[in-house]
Amino acid sequence: MAQQPHNNPLTAVPPPEPWRWHAGVLLFYLIVGVVYTWPLVLHWQTGAIQIWPYPVDAGQGIWNLWWARTTLLNGENPYQLTRYLFYPAGAELFWQTLSLPNALLVLPILLIFGPVVAFNSLTLLSFVLGGYLVYRLARALHVGPPAALIAGFVYVCSPYHMQQLHGGPLELITIQWIPLSFLALMYALQRPSLWRTLLATVALLLTTLASQYYGLYTAIIMVCHVALVALQPQGSLGRWRVHWPQAAVGLSMLSLWAATLLFFFVGSLEAVGQFVPQDWYMRQVFHAVALVDLLFPNILHPLWGAPLEAMLLDLHHFGVDTGMQLGLGISLLLVVALVRQWRTAWPWALLGLISLIFALGPKLQITDSITGIPMPFMIFNLSEVFRNSSRPAIFVAVLMLPVSLLCALGWQALLQGRTLAQIMFGLWLAFELLPGPMPIIAISSDPHYALLNADPVPGALLPLPAAYNDSRAMLHQFCHGRALVGGYLARTPPNPLIAATTQIHQLLNPLAATRDIVTYPLATELRTLGIRYLTLSPTQMPPDELQRLHALLAVPGVRRIVDTPELAIYQVAEGDLQPLVLPMDGWHAVEHDGQRTWRWMGAKGIFQVLTPQDATVTLRLIIAAYDESRTLTFSLNEQMMGRYEIPTGHEREINLRLALPAGTHRLGLHSNSTDITPEGREVSFKVSDVQTQGQMRPSDAAPLTSITPPPMLPRLPAPWCADTTLSP
Repeated sequence: MAQQPHNNPLTAVPPPEPWRWHAGVLLFYLIVGVVYTWPLVLHWQTGAIQIWPYPVDAGQGIWNLWWARTTLLNGENPYQLTRYLFYPAGAELFWQTLSLPNALLVLPILLIFGPVVAFNSLTLLSFVLGGYLVYRLARALHVGPPAALIAGFVYVCSPYHMQQLHGGPLELITIQWIPLSFLALMYALQRPSLWRTLLATVALLLTTLASQYYGLYTAIIMVCHVALVALQPQGSLGRWRVHWPQAAVGLSMLSLWAATLLFFFVGSLEAVGQFVPQDWYMRQVFHAVALVDLLFPNILHPLWGAPLEAMLLDLHHFGVDTGMQLGLGISLLLVVALVRQWRTAWPWALLGLISLIFALGPKLQITDSITGIPMPFMIFNLSEVFRNSSRPAIFVAVLMLPVSLLCALGWQALLQGRTLAQIMFGLWLAFELLPGPMPIIAISSDPHYALLNADPVPGALLPLPAAYNDSRAMLHQFCHGRALVGGYLARTPPNPLIAATTQIHQLLNPLAATRDIVTYPLATELRTLGIRYLTLSPTQMPPDELQRLHALLAVPGVRRIVDTPELAIYQVAEGDLQPLVLPMDGWHAVEHDGQRTWRWMGAKGIFQVLTPQDATVTLRLIIAAYDESRTLTFSLNEQMMGRYEIPTGHEREINLRLALPAGTHRLGLHSNSTDITPEGREVSFKVSDVQTQGQMRPSDAAPLTSITPPPMLPRLPAPWCADTTLSP
């Protein structure tokens, strides 16, 4: 097979080195990691880095590790739809930030010491492995060990990496997967073979499963990498010819990567549409790099960081999060590399430039002002799957790889053989990239949550207040092991049954209507939906909201069993289950006239009928037509079951009797025509005063349904979940 010249900087491989030297390099980056994450090592078991005063992304990353640990110990698929978050609908985890390769990387630590220590270990490993892999890539460019060490140092201590540490997203902190993919690709391109191509594919798959952003963005730049290798000028006239072995490596690798993802996760593609936010384009614009970001030094520096951060906030608000501030030392090395090492530097410089262009987002930004110049990132918006790529600035993670390699070339050209100059420049670079002490938050759980794990009665837990940008409730799950009504995920999934309730939705939303066309007691709603406990965190809400929630929970069938300044726990009494009929799709907002309550429907209105057991459900509906006589048709689970003529001018009472098996059913109301009201609403019928009655039919065994809570998971052992002598 034809091979590329050995001096091609995109296909070169690092030289062999003694194992003691490899160990020394790993130790060097471990020390760098300890210093640049200080004082994390002092809080190894009890804290994590997070700029916010409470766990957000860091807590989610810790939960992801706990979930991987739990499912792997049970022999289950970690990517399965889980009902332990956003119960009862559940959450599809493939499109979230599960980052399973990171859990596997520290699996022994995760199993022995738990998710907090595993999370902090991965933080340090991002320095150790990220620095080491970039060091090896730099050695492939025929630079000496000092220059290669600088390349790894720049990569792991870049402002981008420091910003991710502050924010806490594990899948973005672990930057080592990107250089792993490029190193494997370069081995495959240097000597094309089936096994090397497969290994490069596996590396890219691991990168994608560790972070979908990193996997996708790495694959985009790899296409350019392979194209630069496969298309090389031939002869003095600059004729181009294709090097087919290298082209075959790239085509095979990327095809296998895409085919594997589709094969294993094709079922998850059905759910991707629900994760595309309505404001996806504005998110892309906001989370993009602006050119002004490149002009600033390290804004996390303990000396000059604060005033420069304030200045950048005025010019480009999101600029403080892009990590695109390279500083004087890196900029100088880049210039030297391009001037004095051009033949080696230009391919990597071109890949870095392409990464930067993508990082600029869909429209070029100089400051906060958006120009009308379209950028290549717009190609992501051609597909709904990629339209959710709402953070162009994450391309900076890929950009920092060529930047780091160019720094090695610049160091080699500028400082090789000048020991004192190397020491002085290295100290300046270390000082310039210094982020200052890392903010550490405590990671803990109230011991009372362990009580809920000791209760043998199954049931989910509803934490209050509803906090969809706060992962504390997920951390408490380590101790109670119950499904959560809610949670915090990068992409919040819908939970339609909870949104359709009256009492539960009112607990979650202070602005929710207190009445609806059908209303049930709170304890009935909770029991039927499989909710056993509610918790209140008084320190997380204003006093008036706490008072409102306590008043709503002071009802029959709901009992307070724990009451401390930090935590109140309510238990739902056991009792008979009742079917629920909840308004879902196709209804306008609730309306009242002081005595009656109604909703207008459009062409179709859907009720969800929940029956925990086989039941006979009787419904009484009062229905009036808008403006003219209309035909109303009922359907049950998409099967037509009756038709009624509703004359204009007066209401008609309709009674339905439904024999239903246990589970969730859709009762549909369909109109043969609609009209537009003066307010612009499309309406057909007004439905009011729905009354329901249910009679359960006993069965030999309780069937499992979508509203049956999943079994409790074992709690983590002490010291995380300390035993308590209190009893409910």
